[in-house]
Amino acid sequence: MAIPQNYEYAFSRLKCTDAPPYYMLVAVKSAEDLKKESLLSKGEAFQNDIKAAVKG
Repeated sequence: MAIPQNYEYAFSRLKCTDAPPYYMLVAVKSAEDLKKESLLSKGEAFQNDIKAAVKG
């Protein structure tokens, strides 16, 4: 489901629940967001490896 927000579209999906109204909107991450998260985590791991190598 595409919902207009701030002149862009946010993509969400419906998730079933046990309480009324028996559904809720859940945001779907875009491919760009997933790539950014992956790069950030890999960058942090690289920094930690460099710090460990310099210390010891």
